[in-house]
Amino acid sequence: MIEGNEYKEIYEAEGAEERFGDNLARLIQMVKNWAPQKNPTRWCKAWWTADITELRRVYTSGARWVRCDGSGVEERNKAKKAYKSAIDKAKRKHWNNFLASATKNDVWTAHQFTKQRQPVRILGGYNDSPDETSQKIMEHYFPPSEDPISPRLPLRKELADSDCVTAGEVSETLEKYSNKSAPGPDQVPYGVWKNIHRMEGKIIPKLAEAMLEWGIHPPMLKESTGIILPKPRKKDYTDCASFRVIALMQTFSKIVKRIINKRLMAIAYKEDMYCINQTGSLPQRSTVDAALSLKHWIREPQFAGKKTSTVFLDVKGGFDNVNHSKPLDLLGTDEKVPRYLLGR
Repeated sequence: MIEGNEYKEIYEAEGAEERFGDNLARLIQMVKNWAPQKNPTRWCKAWWTADITELRRVYTSGARWVRCDGSGVEERNKAKKAYKSAIDKAKRKHWNNFLASATKNDVWTAHQFTKQRQPVRILGGYNDSPDETSQKIMEHYFPPSEDPISPRLPLRKELADSDCVTAGEVSETLEKYSNKSAPGPDQVPYGVWKNIHRMEGKIIPKLAEAMLEWGIHPPMLKESTGIILPKPRKKDYTDCASFRVIALMQTFSKIVKRIINKRLMAIAYKEDMYCINQTGSLPQRSTVDAALSLKHWIREPQFAGKKTSTVFLDVKGGFDNVNHSKPLDLLGTDEKVPRYLLGR
């Protein structure tokens, strides 16, 4: 199944994560060896033209003569002025063309180009070394858990035929992801996984089934690339709390996560396990539903001649401080939840 070496079946609990990681790593390496990669240069700009390249050549040539013997200062200055002027005109023309053909979604891109630039910010404050800055950032965003989940040996739960991951299930999952989404540390975009699945529809289901069957999530799939972005209108940008982190996860990890999440949601709908007032993280429900429900609850007592107050609560760091063992214990006591979806 994987060129050069066959797929390594997982037969023993000891080393199951390592064997799975080896299978996935060899597949990713094969993709990187054969798939063409774009390596844009620093001159790869949308507004750059061949005329600007020629003007740059003339300017750098004149500047070189001035450095050598001091001659041609006037010619160099003229070439420099023409070079800078051509860049300004090309940028202005590109910007006008962008605005003329802009779509509804391009409004936010235009906003990013026109908003006022923020001063230089040093996350975590001034430190003696980059290592100290890195340590402060990690301690703030990723504090050690007070109740960590102890590691356990994988336990195999053989999948029934109805529980196996199908090619159609993977295709439906891949359709939800954009080819333009930024990949994680593996640098494998969703478009590559779509092509792999189109060419050989057994690869992704085979890997996903191994994770479900053994209840594993290998360490290599837990790696992510963190992008630190500033929050708007904060007073102190040396404070880590003035920034937020966007984690770019491994694309294969997100594919399997969506498959599992869809199965869990199907069980929750069928068995009526979710709160009727919940609108977040549910299919076919959105913020509009929450707003309409709130409006209804406010209007109903008002029509009865009563006064209404609304209280909004925001749990700071709610998701970051969830004790994962608690929801796992609740799911584990429910016989309606398949065993292969637990213990990961």
